[in-house]
Amino acid sequence: MAFNPFFVETAAWLAVTSHIIKTDDSRVRNVSDLYPLWQLSFRCQTGPQHSSYLCRGALSLSFTFLSPMFDDCTSVAKGLLPEEMAAIGRSEAFAGCDGEPDEFGWIRTKHRGLTLTFSPARAKLKVQGSLATFAKGHNLHLLTYSELRLACPAVAAAVGLPATRLRVVGLELSLDLDSTTSPQQLLETLKHHKGSKFEIVKQRKGVARPMEKVASHADYSMKIYNKGLWEAQHGNYLPAGQHRARVEVVMTRARPIDALLNRSETTLADLVTLEFYAAAVAHLEQKWKEVVRTKPLTFTGLNGKDRRLLGAGGNPEYWRGLKRDKAAITVKRERKQYKELIAYSASMMPPDEYEQQFSVALAALLAPVLAVQNDTILHTFSPVRWKFTL
Repeated sequence: MAFNPFFVETAAWLAVTSHIIKTDDSRVRNVSDLYPLWQLSFRCQTGPQHSSYLCRGALSLSFTFLSPMFDDCTSVAKGLLPEEMAAIGRSEAFAGCDGEPDEFGWIRTKHRGLTLTFSPARAKLKVQGSLATFAKGHNLHLLTYSELRLACPAVAAAVGLPATRLRVVGLELSLDLDSTTSPQQLLETLKHHKGSKFEIVKQRKGVARPMEKVASHADYSMKIYNKGLWEAQHGNYLPAGQHRARVEVVMTRARPIDALLNRSETTLADLVTLEFYAAAVAHLEQKWKEVVRTKPLTFTGLNGKDRRLLGAGGNPEYWRGLKRDKAAITVKRERKQYKELIAYSASMMPPDEYEQQFSVALAALLAPVLAVQNDTILHTFSPVRWKFTL
């Protein structure tokens, strides 16, 4: 059967990256303990957008439809051979193009939401755009994994090249947080990501509250925005009463993309493999964990030193000053202590709504990986771990 990614409907959720599994079965303490138990079987309930997963001997998860993560993608083909350039010229994507180069020698055209730039003199083709828009005409909803597996080779076919010929040099890893409340509160709590301050990018006219914030780095940026509001401004609407925040890791260079599997290059064909998919999910979660937001803190039970560290640790300037004045081992020790204090404070406070939403949405992204009947994918990635909470 074909699998869609699914949204966790039960009280259980799973997350990736260095977590411990918790189930009613006392034997299950980590992912390797789960392997002998889980021999996954699948039962499809009524309708194409709902399915149940039974981990035999462990627990049952039920999912309803949610989208996986890849959205905007930039790929290039260099060193094109004469026959490859001829195939591009005959392709569906260039069928309506007059073939006239601009002043810089580039032939430019658009096709189903993709922007294509081709230079016969340079023997180079660049393809950029949303995979979801290419497949469905908009990206209000991202692609299901099944749709993604069709979209990537379809993009390659549209330009007359095999998917293995198009190297991915830009990629958005996206995750949607759906709720009945506006994501504006989430946006207003964003402080920084790995020392880079979240800056307002999109501002609605006449409204002081931000619609999009970005923390920028050399090879990527962390972007979080009100997707429902953004799409409504372009005539695409969510159901009444539904709101959506989109979290994105926007990789603007090939280096972080290739680093996901420690490869020399990543092609369009790699995006549909479960190996790459699982690594991307783990990377997306790691980047979310690095986001610093304004959260209520509790200092109950802490001594004076811990109180000061918990209060100051949310400010990047504190760590910059510490790195300047203290030995590296001291900075490392204080960072470890600060993380422990944050975890302690969180354990004493009511559950964070957005952390819960992210864990549930992340579980939906992992549904295609759960659909694998052996543990090859999971053994491939030592950082990937599963967490079940019942």
